Amino acid sequence: MIKRFLFHVLANAAAFLLSDLVLTGVGFQDNMWIVVLAVLVFGFINTFVKPVVTLLSLPAIIFSLGIFYLIVNGLMLWFVSALVPGFEITGLWTAVAMGLIVSLVNWILNWMVEDDEKALKV
Repeated sequence: MIKRFLFHVLANAAAFLLSDLVLTGVGFQDNMWIVVLAVLVFGFINTFVKPVVTLLSLPAIIFSLGIFYLIVNGLMLWFVSALVPGFEITGLWTAVAMGLIVSLVNWILNWMVEDDEKALKV
């Protein structure tokens, strides 16, 4: 369980740093602890706040065939940037783009680890 938690923290940290490199509207101060704090706050918000926001925005998500869920992801990241000093996202569309990057990096890393776990069981 701790191994999985650490994997998610490292995967999100890698995605946050990649977003910082790729997107001009995402910025961290030069302190790595800000990235760690942002990732931990992001995990907390994804666990406790995002399900409530998703439930409340369910009609919009259904009406848009799931596209509005990208906005929800962006809003959660934007909320994290408001809570963590030293982590800045300049706008909603930048947050949505960062959400896409975070989702893709997590998906790819989970896929790679899942394949390794299947190969070890054989």
